[in-house]
Amino acid sequence: MDSWANYFERPTTPAEVYLYDHLMRQARTVAPKVVVEDFHQLFLEGYSASHPRVVKALEWLVNARFANSEFKFILNRSYYIIINAWCESGHNRSFIPDLVEVMQSIPETIGSDNSSSSGYSIQANRALRQLVQEFVNSEQYQALRRLALTLQSHTPCASIAATNPPSLSLEATIHRYPYVYEYNLLTQDSTLEQRRTIQAMRQSAQAEYDRHLSRYIAYHRSQTYRNVRVLPAQNPTLLSDRQLNHAIAQYTGKVDGRNTQRDLANRFLAYSRWTRSYREFKGDLYDYLTATMGPWFSGPRFGKKLSDRLQSTLTQYDNSQPTPALFQETCKSLFNFLVVDRPNRPDHTNFIDLMGNLGATLTIGLLLKIVLLCEQAKPWLERRFAILFSHYSDRPQSDVQWLVESMETLNVAMSTNFSPIFAPKP
Repeated sequence: MDSWANYFERPTTPAEVYLYDHLMRQARTVAPKVVVEDFHQLFLEGYSASHPRVVKALEWLVNARFANSEFKFILNRSYYIIINAWCESGHNRSFIPDLVEVMQSIPETIGSDNSSSSGYSIQANRALRQLVQEFVNSEQYQALRRLALTLQSHTPCASIAATNPPSLSLEATIHRYPYVYEYNLLTQDSTLEQRRTIQAMRQSAQAEYDRHLSRYIAYHRSQTYRNVRVLPAQNPTLLSDRQLNHAIAQYTGKVDGRNTQRDLANRFLAYSRWTRSYREFKGDLYDYLTATMGPWFSGPRFGKKLSDRLQSTLTQYDNSQPTPALFQETCKSLFNFLVVDRPNRPDHTNFIDLMGNLGATLTIGLLLKIVLLCEQAKPWLERRFAILFSHYSDRPQSDVQWLVESMETLNVAMSTNFSPIFAPKP
């Protein structure tokens, strides 16, 4: 059983209850600036002049036998007790980056007066400093840092390319991609309340992006009709106007002169109901995916790789009739093949090959074809891009322009096809 499982299986100690209750009271009743200062004093300076009992509770936790493996979870929960309360109130969210920043100034020695009843003992002083340093190096704190970066931009989609220097790290753009929030802002130990907070942030950011994109599309289309007046709207992406307009046309227009992407997906789904075997279904799926993609994609180089991948997928069911569950697993397997397969040592050579030969619009259009067939697989595709985002998070955007373009284009594809704001009017 790993430390995360141990933490959740172990009964909450009285010291933890006292610490969490204290932080909740602080978050709800004390000015945010004071909360940040008290948090700094408690965890980094080793004292609290006004709350000596909290110091004793934390000292007990620092010296507990489970501290080495579980203190990072305790500190993470301490953070989120305050963060959740501030997000719930709404008007204190702007102080969250300051709270997260507290951990960037670990002193050489924690505690300036170890003999004081309001400060840590010498033993706890040393242990706390080590535990805090380990927390800063943990995935829990990395997720908190990304949360702070997300909140530092109050308008997730309003950062036009001119205000987004390519020298910035990819991680600094996380606010632009709501579909990676849950995978990059949460960790295995995140509580249900933490997940709800991040989900609410995602929904808010996505709705704002959808509004900005819909205004841009309305304004762009109004330029064709002289008697239609629409307020000017800026391009809300990091794509050029030409790239954005091309993507919008591909994802909302007639891709073969007669049908939209959704039309083609619906026709395939209707036809596949009569497919007799899973083997036959995979052959039909290959034809659907390669249609409208161009000669390179269906040619001997990549087309054969895709065909071989499909035919080698779940071969034990080849003679069975296709089922929704089988269909969903097939789509997941395709996303692994086309984008990236696993978080550790991620292989994404096929995706780079697609981007280099097809460009972002057609590559994302291919992934959209799959999601339109099986919307249940959409979270799996989001997870694939979250893996790539995390893998390249510390790289300058200029070094991974192909990934920036693909993530921006995916935003456009998903918004125009799945957002209620773009749903056909009854």
